[in-house]
Amino acid sequence: MVRQLLREQEWLTVKEAAALYRVTDETMLGWVRDGHFPCRISQAELHIARDALVGALRQAPRRPLRRYLSR
Repeated sequence: MVRQLLREQEWLTVKEAAALYRVTDETMLGWVRDGHFPCRISQAELHIARDALVGALRQAPRRPLRRYLSR
C-alpha cells in the first residue's frame, strides 16, 4: 500500500522544486541531502515529493535556512 501511494504521488525534478521555492538547484539539493524533503531516483534523475514541498511552505520554518541561501 505504501509503495502504491509513493507511485501515485506527484514527483518534481530538482529544477522544478527549486523554481517552486525560488532558490537555486544547489540550494534545493542541499536541503534534500540534509533530509528536509523525501526524494527518489527515477530514470537516473532525482525527484522530490511535491506534497512535502507544498506542506513545508504552509508551516513556519523549524530552523533558519539562511545558511543555505547564502551559498
